[in-house]
Amino acid sequence: MAKPMKETKTQTMKQRHNWYMIRIVLGAYLIYLAWQIGSEVFSGNAKDNIILLGIAVGVFGVFGVVLIILNIRLLRTDRTSDNEDMPPEDKIE
Repeated sequence: MAKPMKETKTQTMKQRHNWYMIRIVLGAYLIYLAWQIGSEVFSGNAKDNIILLGIAVGVFGVFGVVLIILNIRLLRTDRTSDNEDMPPEDKIE
């Protein structure tokens, strides 16, 4: 049998929220990697390819911050838009 429309919408909303959370964790991991590589470069332990490692630190850091900010915004707007579209008797308070 086909699933009701309401149940399918809730399931896809949960899936979107899970993807947002995975991307937020991925952004945090990229910032962590940038921090670890940066600490090695600035402490002087990494003597080879300092320029390449510096570029990697910048790219990982910026991309991680962008991932976190973008997905937090998407998560917040997705929650508010779905909550407003529901009929008053279905709203969770």
